[in-house]
Amino acid sequence: MLRHLHATGCHGAVVFGTTGEASSFSTAMRLGFAREVLRTRARDMPGFGIVVGTGCTNLDDTVALTR
Repeated sequence: MLRHLHATGCHGAVVFGTTGEASSFSTAMRLGFAREVLRTRARDMPGFGIVVGTGCTNLDDTVALTR
């Protein structure tokens, strides 16, 4: 999906934003997905902006994702 957005002229995306279903995913799943998104961007889409939402329902998970 990110490659499609990039190819059609989009300049960036928000992953796990507040209007999505981020809270349905575990912290480990979110961390793994965010790492893969950032690797893909670095490899295939330099200059494409990525914002990763790190807000969780508890402070410890939010801090872990933000780090």
